[in-house]
Amino acid sequence: LWTHYVHLYVGTPPQKTSVIVDTGSSKTAFVCAGCEACGAHESPPFDASKSETYEARAGTMSASYSEGSEWRAQRARDVAAVVDADGTAVAYATKDGASKLHDAALVPDARPVQIPFGCITHQTNMFVDQTANGIWGLHGDGADSVLQALFEGGAVGELAFSLCYEPVDPRSKSSLRSGFFVVGGVDATHHIHTMQFAELKVTGAFYAVETLSVSLVGAQGDESMVEAPAGEWNRGNGLVVDSGTTDMYLPRRAGEAWVRAWAKVYPRWTYDADKTFTMHENELNALPSIRFRFRGVDGEVEVDVRPESFVEKEDRGCSGTCSYFARVYLEEASGGVLGGPFFSGHDVFFDLGRG
Repeated sequence: LWTHYVHLYVGTPPQKTSVIVDTGSSKTAFVCAGCEACGAHESPPFDASKSETYEARAGTMSASYSEGSEWRAQRARDVAAVVDADGTAVAYATKDGASKLHDAALVPDARPVQIPFGCITHQTNMFVDQTANGIWGLHGDGADSVLQALFEGGAVGELAFSLCYEPVDPRSKSSLRSGFFVVGGVDATHHIHTMQFAELKVTGAFYAVETLSVSLVGAQGDESMVEAPAGEWNRGNGLVVDSGTTDMYLPRRAGEAWVRAWAKVYPRWTYDADKTFTMHENELNALPSIRFRFRGVDGEVEVDVRPESFVEKEDRGCSGTCSYFARVYLEEASGGVLGGPFFSGHDVFFDLGRG
């Protein structure tokens, strides 16, 4: 399993902590000193006693997740700055990232803003074992929203952010993945295509898109539609765009149609996400891509998820002919989740101010 995280510098003087970037939740929290059995993480626990600007708030906050993890925390506030992995902060004059407002500045020069968060005192399961110290919930604009606090505090000029996960070839023996996270806009300098805009559906605690069709595209460009039952892609919350989910999940009722479409473009393997399949690593490019078509602001938006983004080698140390598995599961009762593979190689821009 893999997750993507960023660093926050919290408190006075600043202490570095790491948080998963999660568009599927709204609360931000990280491990604080005194948390028992909370695991060892990338950064030391945040020590509130060492921050001159820390404020304990009344009450507690908590969250639980579909895979069974949960955490509980003391509500708090403190100053924080978002910085690059090398400890610098870069601001942009325009939300499309066309020009920088100023050159990279060291952390002390980054603009600190009071943010709300939870000081985790108890957590379970994956939160104990993960690399990051906590989670940054990027959904919503309420009192618990760090994004809203950064916007209101003047650290960013737009209520917007973008995420791009760098794809890693499954044939590689490295599991390291990285990418880009821009708060307040999008950095267009690394784009190779013009950005397309889909209409954003905010449903409950999720960001979703209206899906027009899903198809599988073979290596030679042959396209096979996944003929799901009418309206199936948009039942319930529809397809939710969730950066904090490792895999992709599609509706159970589309399962048979998916298997038929897969067989047309790649008959060598009958699709089954619960089983591994064997192939030589040079055959990876023969696997199909997944093509999503969404309702756009102007017409349709088309997004292709390449096989290297949703197929993974079972043993990264293997070379030549190896076992692989797919990270697209056909088990949701309604709607689905466009998780990590969807962000791989794509800069996904959430322009909350404009929908």
